[in-house]
This record gives sequence, structure tokens and C-alpha cells, in this order.
Amino acid sequence: MPINAGKSGDGALFPTHEGWRISIGCWRGKTLEELDQLLADEVEWPEARGAERDRRRPLLAAYRALADAFIAALPADLIDQYKAGHDAWLAEKAAKERSA
Repeated sequence: MPINAGKSGDGALFPTHEGWRISIGCWRGKTLEELDQLLADEVEWPEARGAERDRRRPLLAAYRALADAFIAALPADLIDQYKAGHDAWLAEKAAKERSA
């Protein structure tokens, strides 16, 4: 899912073999839980401070809600499918290394 979060920057929500990841601007490859922590001010914001952080928060919170809706609309086993593909790739890679 593409993201254009205004001043925070462009990014995307994407599935991986480790779960869902989100990137926004310079803030890359984070989990949705890490986004929750950012929105709750439990971790430092990478670039925004004070009023600027407060100005950006509503749009980022909206993208967080959209992420939940987007994920809910996809197959429930999507991450499992990515993990299975990744595990198969690792096994194939290991077999090639053993035979080399």
C-alpha cells in the first residue's frame, strides 16, 4: 500500500516473511507496533519535534488505521505464505551451497 504522508514523506506498507512492515520517509522497515510507539511518543521521532510532531501525528494515525483496514482486506494467511516462500528459498540456497 503506497503512502504519501505529507511532510513526513512517501513510503509504503508491505508484507514480509517476518510480518507487516511500514516505511515513511527516512523511517524505514518498521513494524506497526513501532508506529504505535511513535504515535504514543514512546520513542523519539526521527525528524519532527514539538508542534511539528503534533501537526504530523493525525495523518500518521490515519495511515495506521488504514493499514489495519488494508491488512484485514487481504488473505489472513498472507504472511504465512511469504514465510513459506522465504523458508523454501533458504532451503534451496542451503542445498546449492552444500552441493558446490
